[in-house]
Amino acid sequence: MPRFYDDSALNEGLVLDLIAGPKALGSNGKVLDFSKYHNNGTIAGATWTQLSSGLWVLSFDGVDDYVDCGTSLVLNPTTAITIEAWVKAATVTTSHQNVVSKHGADEAFILRNNTDQKWSFMLYDTSWADVVADETATAGQWYHLVGTWATGQPMLLFVNGQLQADTQAFTGSIHVSARPVVLGQIALKNNSEIFEGQIGRVRIYNRTLSASEIAARYHRTKWRYE
Repeated sequence: MPRFYDDSALNEGLVLDLIAGPKALGSNGKVLDFSKYHNNGTIAGATWTQLSSGLWVLSFDGVDDYVDCGTSLVLNPTTAITIEAWVKAATVTTSHQNVVSKHGADEAFILRNNTDQKWSFMLYDTSWADVVADETATAGQWYHLVGTWATGQPMLLFVNGQLQADTQAFTGSIHVSARPVVLGQIALKNNSEIFEGQIGRVRIYNRTLSASEIAARYHRTKWRYE
């Protein structure tokens, strides 16, 4: 049976909220952004797959697929950010696999699976800082990933609603990058750091989310991915 929740309190600060499907009105090869900014993602190669819950997700082939969400300035918050994504890797390898990125010779942020096969959240000022998950990822398993940071606070990574042990100070501001926000590979769109698997709902906020907010997001949405 469908379940409905009032998420209005968790919509504050949203600059990207990708959730739709091939039958969504006006989609036309795009994944629609339900934030007020309408940063719709243009789909290149990725295909829609419907889960048993009825939810539509995008499948990436690990060769050349991506989604380009554009270069709007609202997609480059500098003093606070949260990146949230539901993701299932088809394979877990010793290569970087980008889920959400705004980097490639002009850096800002990344949410990805690292060469050590652990999920990571990365920010760039004049150099990269990152936080890494406690455990290696398992292929074929859905994960709820949230990376969050604000000025004066450490970088944090949550996996399936649980705060990971690794924290990192990031004392600058996030570099303003001219690259687009891209799902599934590096923002240069040159088939580097390519992701193979499925990506569900993706959100970017211009604020931090608290541990309780992140837990609420996980528990309210996980049934769609079971």
